Amino acid sequence: MKINGKFLKAAVAKCAAGVEAGTGLTQAGKVIFVPGFIMGIGTSVNVRVPAPEVDIAFMVDKASLDKVLSKATGDIDISRDGDRIVLKYGRSRLALPFADLPQTLAEFPEEWDAVPGNFIAKLKAVTFPNKTGYAGVAWDCGAYAGLISTDSIRIVTADCPNLPKGAWLPDAAVAALTKAGGECTGIVNDMPYIHVQYTDGTVCSVLYRAIGDFPIPALCQYIDSFDGGEVVAEGELGADALEAIKSAETFTDVFDAQMPVHIAFEPGKLVVRAENAGGEFYGEAEWAGEYTGHFTVDARPFNAMGAGAKAILKSIDGNIALEICGDGVRVLLSPDP
Repeated sequence: MKINGKFLKAAVAKCAAGVEAGTGLTQAGKVIFVPGFIMGIGTSVNVRVPAPEVDIAFMVDKASLDKVLSKATGDIDISRDGDRIVLKYGRSRLALPFADLPQTLAEFPEEWDAVPGNFIAKLKAVTFPNKTGYAGVAWDCGAYAGLISTDSIRIVTADCPNLPKGAWLPDAAVAALTKAGGECTGIVNDMPYIHVQYTDGTVCSVLYRAIGDFPIPALCQYIDSFDGGEVVAEGELGADALEAIKSAETFTDVFDAQMPVHIAFEPGKLVVRAENAGGEFYGEAEWAGEYTGHFTVDARPFNAMGAGAKAILKSIDGNIALEICGDGVRVLLSPDP
């Protein structure tokens, strides 16, 4: 069979999360080829990428295959020769040992429920690392019809209608879904897995946790408290302010995978700062509000916000809280001490 090297490299990258999740299984560390598909199968993550060119079945070590794909260009001719898989590209020829397929492979749905195409973009916007035990994204349509995540100082939500039942996706599950593709066409809750289908036909299935383990009722109560708080200051965040925050992301010190951006509010102005070993970012923007205070935010949610975002500061039982919202994404957080 002949398969494009660039396509194969991208397909293997999508399957990586499933390959890595195969620890302890016969397919651990291996990419699976079956007629019509390329797969990475684990216990907590399963990924299947359509590949009509594939017409033979085998498993091959991903690390060895990656070495080939790092150099191969154009079409790759793949065939079986005894107990080896032979890959030919250009004037190069490489033989890799292969393994037989496991006795059982993961099953994937054939029918799908509709999901907003921007589901993955919203998932990325809501996701941020934390050490509170709630690293990940949850939804419970009965209490909050959208995506929600939290740590000890912030709540991030995103409007996302038509999600199936309640589920909590741990950070590893979220990472697998965001690597598998950018736009979705379908979703299924098939306990204990959430299955997501992408526009290119790729399917990523991730193990989820019980929604009752995530503090959605407490978060919704806090959101309600914020909504009922007294407005201290508010103002539009224009394109220059959002651009400053997004630009600062490049200079965030990725400590524990977080991207902290420091925002200082002053009457009529906000200042954005970020720094790492490679440099420092400083930016100013107009803000039509009267408030002085400092906040540290994660840069990710702002990538999903366009012009027209707004900052609202409210007093809740004497404590100040900040909301930054735009395009259905909302960040609630407390000021720096």
